[in-house]
Amino acid sequence: MNKKFDYKTFKFWDVVKEIDWREACDMHHRNEDVNANDIAKRKFNEIKKSFTDKTERFIFCSQVEKAYDDYRNVLVDAVHSYSAKKYGDRYVFPSVSDDGLWDLTAHIVGLGKEVYYKVVNNPVLIVNYKDDCVENFGYVFH
Repeated sequence: MNKKFDYKTFKFWDVVKEIDWREACDMHHRNEDVNANDIAKRKFNEIKKSFTDKTERFIFCSQVEKAYDDYRNVLVDAVHSYSAKKYGDRYVFPSVSDDGLWDLTAHIVGLGKEVYYKVVNNPVLIVNYKDDCVENFGYVFH
């Protein structure tokens, strides 16, 4: 683990960067026997181990999961708004199931701050990540 986290001052995007979801997905693409979530969960567990106090660890994990949910929901809203504006229906674009949209938006959060904001600010770009998505990044926190 490269960074020491403090439950009082943690930065969500630093946690995401430390987990390195992109590398986990790349490893999966190179070898389908590799599970991206297993790799990312191991990294998150290493971060959690830095908290010797159970209460601090619980607070930190709760904060990370809440931040993940909030960021993902903002992205879903941006995609639905784009779809409504462009196609007159919030659920037409990007032509994936509800579960597929969940996985795809979670994947984008996992790719980090730069990719996330690029897609939030221009939701049409979400289609560029459909083939890259292998699993749901959010499972890392459960």
